[in-house]
Amino acid sequence: MQLLQQQDFLEKYLPNYRDLHPPEVSKSSVDSILTLKGIDFSYRKKNWLGKIASHHVLSNISLELFPSLIYALLGESGAGKTTLFKIICSCLKPDAGDTLLMQKDVKVLRETGELPQMIQIIPQDNGLNPSKKIYAILDRTLKVYTKKNFKDRQKLILEIIAKVGLTTEVLEKYPFQLSGGQKKRIAIARSVLAPDLKLLVADEPFSGLDYDIRKGIIQLFLELQKQKNFALLLVSHELDILPYFCNEVMVLHKGSIVEKGKPANILQNPQHPYTQSLVQASLPSLENFLATWANSVDGK
Repeated sequence: MQLLQQQDFLEKYLPNYRDLHPPEVSKSSVDSILTLKGIDFSYRKKNWLGKIASHHVLSNISLELFPSLIYALLGESGAGKTTLFKIICSCLKPDAGDTLLMQKDVKVLRETGELPQMIQIIPQDNGLNPSKKIYAILDRTLKVYTKKNFKDRQKLILEIIAKVGLTTEVLEKYPFQLSGGQKKRIAIARSVLAPDLKLLVADEPFSGLDYDIRKGIIQLFLELQKQKNFALLLVSHELDILPYFCNEVMVLHKGSIVEKGKPANILQNPQHPYTQSLVQASLPSLENFLATWANSVDGK
């Protein structure tokens, strides 16, 4: 599909994917949840001569994330996405710049123990302990973050399992006994159990999932976000389906954000050569997903 055909392509499916978009929030009326200001970072290690070699990874990264909005961060392997995660979570200290969560330095929030309750990350492999049953995994999360008794924890676990569209049968299973979609839902459930969740970061959340399962995960993200008003940052190495339910797309290339804006603008008029290549490469899978979504809507 050529770029000139994108407008017709979008208009064809507009009535069927419009409901994926979360409502817009006026940024001027609320404070940002996450603020990055001029983040620079380099990895340093000794070479075989004993000299310090520096590898620059991030350059002047600045962004703001607001509550109830969904953001997509796109970038190829090696673009600096994982390093950016670690800086947001205060696992790495940047060489320059500030990282603020709710207007507070993340380092301070980490020292006070508040940070894990405010930021949750869903890794690509879902991060579920393979030796523990699902109930134990969720119960441990509540034990860490709350002082609730056994009955109250049990009630919350049953409630969250229902919210993510699973039955109580999964609670007595191990992660390896679940499908890819079920494991993703459990990982999401565990994350939103954090009592003061402000930011949820999901790494490659749709990797390896078919279109029907992706659709269900999208709807789950949107529903939980309505209830808890957290900012959602979805990270991927390709456009895939992300623009169709995000408020803003950011493109990370060689350690710099080279383009950001509304999804429709990024898709219809990409400015940076790397973004243009992403759009071209993703159009076939976008068409397949939206056609699947359209068919499911028509079949209701």
